[in-house]
Amino acid sequence: MTSTTSVVAPGIEELAGAGKEVTAEEVAFMRRADAGLPGPPSDYEVKLAAALQHMVAWTRAGKFKPQNEEDVQCFLYHALVLQFDDATCIRTKLTHGSPGVAVGDQKVGGMHFPDLIIGESDGDPDAIYIELKVR
Repeated sequence: MTSTTSVVAPGIEELAGAGKEVTAEEVAFMRRADAGLPGPPSDYEVKLAAALQHMVAWTRAGKFKPQNEEDVQCFLYHALVLQFDDATCIRTKLTHGSPGVAVGDQKVGGMHFPDLIIGESDGDPDAIYIELKVR
């Protein structure tokens, strides 16, 4: 699987609005179809969909009020640990030694991409690289 799959999934909101309970597996299938990817979703994709559903449910219930990207990253990490029942295949990128990046006229140090990685190792063919952008 490539790591370019988008997290935005049109159609899911309509199903939820119609009162139909949408499973994480159904969401993962829809996201793959929307991205034009063949075959069934991997276990990683299903667990990521469930973690995102968990985060959205808590946000809608007012139990999670993210203020920035780091809040989302931490909560998503937490939700993924709940899905996997451990944290052995959930990783972040190390920031130590990261080169500075020019952002306009300023140089910002310690930036790293992606924000989270789901996978056993860097060579895992099913690994999912997650870059968060919060607006």
